[in-house]
Amino acid sequence: MRTHRCSARRPASLLPAAALLGALSLVAGPAGVAAQVLAQAVPSQYDLQILPGKRESRPLFLHNVGRESVDVRLRLADLRMSERGALDLLPPGTLGSTLERLLEFEPRELTLGPGERRAVRLGMTLPADGPATRCGVVLCRVTPAKRDDATGLSSAPAELGTTIFLTRAPRSSIHTELAALDARVDPDGTVFVDSRVRNHCERHTSCTGEINVRDSTGATVTGGFLSEGVVLPGAARIFGWESSTRLPAGRYVVTVTIDAGEPELLVGQKEFVVRRPGPGAARVE
Repeated sequence: MRTHRCSARRPASLLPAAALLGALSLVAGPAGVAAQVLAQAVPSQYDLQILPGKRESRPLFLHNVGRESVDVRLRLADLRMSERGALDLLPPGTLGSTLERLLEFEPRELTLGPGERRAVRLGMTLPADGPATRCGVVLCRVTPAKRDDATGLSSAPAELGTTIFLTRAPRSSIHTELAALDARVDPDGTVFVDSRVRNHCERHTSCTGEINVRDSTGATVTGGFLSEGVVLPGAARIFGWESSTRLPAGRYVVTVTIDAGEPELLVGQKEFVVRRPGPGAARVE
């Protein structure tokens, strides 16, 4: 793999930064329920740099978009992420990066009538010691305020989530590397690319990226974008990509360009060969 940093302006084709996780999916109840609770939590993420010891306050808006009253109960969860981006929600206080005792919300329980929208006040602080970046998820469990008397059944509950990142580390401290670039080709000519980004700083970083595959003449034959994702402090994240185009036999070069929020882009290249159909048809060099 050949890697380098490009100090030129970020290409316009790179996707703009967006929220890390978005709202967590609704969690449906048992099969056969009469209906499903309809609710929203806005925003889906807060990403804040704050001064140690300074208390910050932000609103979390809860909106009942259904036709029945609902009860909402809020709780906090620690957030753990695998290298592939899979998320685990753990009891608060489990991880060193916990927001337990640093994040408060008021009220913790409320009832929303049909179409009603209310704000929950999030209060947050960061200490001057310990991990420079903390993260977690505020979970809002939404359940019907009463049974459906017509059917004797209740609507399925929903659980919404707002991701919180708090840091005292400035954006100028972000330091990442493209640690590995792997390309694999299936016998049918489909290309799979894994880009492994390692975060060497104390601040989380949001990455976007672009893939370009060129043939031996230098012509682009396929490409696309990496899904945006966050790399936690001191951790690594693998960004996967699969081509929608099957490549004919030949020699190719894949170039990956990643914007991790630094002045320079991360750039890596990998050469691979697609051979004619048959046993051991495709290989990577």
